[in-house]
Amino acid sequence: MQEQRKKARASWKGGAKEAANPAYAKIADRFTTELDFYFGTTAKDCRIEAIITKIGPVNELKAGESGEIVLDRTAIYAESGGQVADTGAFYDNSESQLLAEVTGAYYPVAGLVAHKVVAKETLRVGDRVAVLADAERRARIIRNHTGTHLVNAALRTVLGTHVKQSGSLNAPERLRFDFSHLRLWMRKSCATSNQQVNDEIRLNTEIETNVTSLEEALASGALAFFGTSIRSTTSAW
Repeated sequence: MQEQRKKARASWKGGAKEAANPAYAKIADRFTTELDFYFGTTAKDCRIEAIITKIGPVNELKAGESGEIVLDRTAIYAESGGQVADTGAFYDNSESQLLAEVTGAYYPVAGLVAHKVVAKETLRVGDRVAVLADAERRARIIRNHTGTHLVNAALRTVLGTHVKQSGSLNAPERLRFDFSHLRLWMRKSCATSNQQVNDEIRLNTEIETNVTSLEEALASGALAFFGTSIRSTTSAW
């Protein structure tokens, strides 16, 4: 359990520099990836800052080759907080030529997003690309991420405020919500919780994105159960 907790904590911010690929640790010393995914699913004129393969940093990735690419900014959501990573593609800035397929993204170290790609054309460090996340897939993930927070609220109402989220999975096809409780969960409580979640969904309440600091989020009433990461508070979606 302790080992799993360490892995979970690392996934919020990326692994510690000393435990990460040395190539990423060096990159992180000079810049961080700007996160545009909070504001949409597209970003243009993104600069390729680094290309990492199994043999280490390279200057180019040829068509058909797989690798990891770090950009100066991105619209691809990196796996974090139980939410799976986006998939998508890199195009030229006119969005007429497919340059690479993006199969996922993660935080190799704090502040950097590494995109897992399969190149369709030769990509070089210094190239500028348009980044497009799969918007329809993102929307399904967002709905399930919001659903985990509705489940959390319902359980705290039905079972008590001692209920704490212990983890979650927010994917396009499903969600999973892990929580702590002091006694056997009765079937009646389950049905009541389900009803509360469904009632809230039917309200079709408008959801807004508010990117803020941890302190401001907590002051506004956000709940945090996983330490000090802002991504552990109420959903950004």
